[in-house]
Amino acid sequence: MIRNARIFKTELPASAAALEEDLAQLPFEEIRPGEIKRQGFVPHYASGHLTAPFDGGYAFTLRTDERIIPPSVVTQMLEKAEARHREIHGRGFRRVEKQEEREGIIHELAKTALPKTRYTHAYYHVVSGYLIVDTAGRKPAEEVAGRLLQVREAIKTTTLHVSVVRGLTAKLQQELGELQDIDDLLAQPFGPFSLGDCVKLKRQGDAAETVTYSNVEIHQEPQIVDQLRRGFRVAELRLHLYENLSFKLCEDFSLKAFSWPDNELSEADELAAEEDPMVAWQADALLQVAGIVRIADNLVSLLEVKDEESPEEAA
Repeated sequence: MIRNARIFKTELPASAAALEEDLAQLPFEEIRPGEIKRQGFVPHYASGHLTAPFDGGYAFTLRTDERIIPPSVVTQMLEKAEARHREIHGRGFRRVEKQEEREGIIHELAKTALPKTRYTHAYYHVVSGYLIVDTAGRKPAEEVAGRLLQVREAIKTTTLHVSVVRGLTAKLQQELGELQDIDDLLAQPFGPFSLGDCVKLKRQGDAAETVTYSNVEIHQEPQIVDQLRRGFRVAELRLHLYENLSFKLCEDFSLKAFSWPDNELSEADELAAEEDPMVAWQADALLQVAGIVRIADNLVSLLEVKDEESPEEAA
């Protein structure tokens, strides 16, 4: 169900019904002709209502319809328009003229471009105040936070960022024996987490370099140690919280590619789930959201994660 997670700290109502009243202020409406983008909240697929409650929290969904206009097409049409302008006026576009022409081209293309639909699911855990947005991208997550701010003006939403000093790279170097002192010898760099089988390394320079190791025993790959010594940083690292729950932790504190354990329902719950699919969804939501809360709490402590005001709120 939850494949990726970008996590915010915020304070939303404790009840799903209370938030539903707020979300109803911004219902999704069909995108209009010539309109580039439209967003709004829609009924959740599990409940049929704007919110879907589960034990400890609730979920909701933001729908985005956006007409995809290739930048290369806009550039090509703009160049042709400027060439015609030069033939008539003996000069190219001025800055303002060029911007106006670009906007006109986009407006015309939007009349015939088909919209692409995206559903972004979010989960709120009441006790922790974590808003978990199921997306790998920063922009969709920030759009959810921004739309919440639009319907609940009093809330404050902050994103979580990893300290550079005690971030992923330093932790992996410590794990591999590269940054040892007396305290490190007794420490568990990743606390309750164990290393998985993949890591992505990056290095900036004249040309950016990326090296990905998959299906490897990280402790037994001397190339990884060597590349860390040569200035590569850890961009992604798969970790296990326990044997059958793993995820990729990224340097910006986003979590990707979850692998979840099977949720074993009781016989009574299985019978109930056959009659009402919402029962099975609620059990999965409880298991996965609780798992992400536990992961986030441990990572906040291990990596000295800091709160920063979200771009949507800062705007």
